[in-house]
Amino acid sequence: MNEQKAFPAEKEAMGHARQIEQKLQNFAAQKDVPNETAVMADAYAKLVQRLNPYSKSPEDPVSFYLVHLGTEMSRQAKPPLSGLVNRWEKEKLASKIKPLAYRTKTELKQYARFLRRTWGNQKVDGVTRQMVEGALNELPVRNRNNHRKYLRWIRMFFIWAKDNHRLTRQNPTDGIKIKSEDYVAEFYPPEKVKNLLRYVAKTEKDMVGF
Repeated sequence: MNEQKAFPAEKEAMGHARQIEQKLQNFAAQKDVPNETAVMADAYAKLVQRLNPYSKSPEDPVSFYLVHLGTEMSRQAKPPLSGLVNRWEKEKLASKIKPLAYRTKTELKQYARFLRRTWGNQKVDGVTRQMVEGALNELPVRNRNNHRKYLRWIRMFFIWAKDNHRLTRQNPTDGIKIKSEDYVAEFYPPEKVKNLLRYVAKTEKDMVGF
C-alpha cells in the first residue's frame, strides 16, 4: 500500500484515494481463520464448558460413542440365532468323540426346534434372562421337571455360543432356578402288602431279602 503518486487534478487524487480506502476495507474484512473453523472452535469451547463439572473432555464421550458404534456394528453383523442353533445341532449330532444316544438325539432335535421357534430371528446377544424366564413360564407343561429339562437344553446352547465366541454378554440362563416337584410317596394298605409278600415268597424266593 506504500504508493506515492502525483495527480494533475484533485478529482483524480480523490478517485485514487477512494480506491485505496476500498482496498483497506476489503483487507480488514478478511479473517485469518476461516469462518467454518471459527464456528467449530466455538462449539468445542461450549462443549468443554458443559463437561467441566464432570471432569470430562469432549474426547471422552466421543471415545465412548465410538466403542458403542463398534459394538453395535459387530452385533448387527452376527447371524440370527436360528443359524447358530442349526450349527450347534449339526455339531452335536455329528460328534464322534461325544456320540449321542438315539433318545438324546431325538431330544436335541426337539429343543433345537424350540429355540428356533422362540428366538430364531433374534441376535444371540439380544436374548435376555427375562426373555428366557418368560418363555419357560409360557410352556404348556405343568410338571416343573419338564421346565427344568427345557432350561437345561437352553443353557447348553448358550454355553456353546459363549465357547464359540458368539455370545459376548453374560449367559442369559445364569441365575435361573426352577424348584423341583414336591415328592409324594405312595403307600400300600397292609392287606395289599401281605398279599405282595406272599406272592414273592411263593414265586420269587430270591427277592425275599429285599
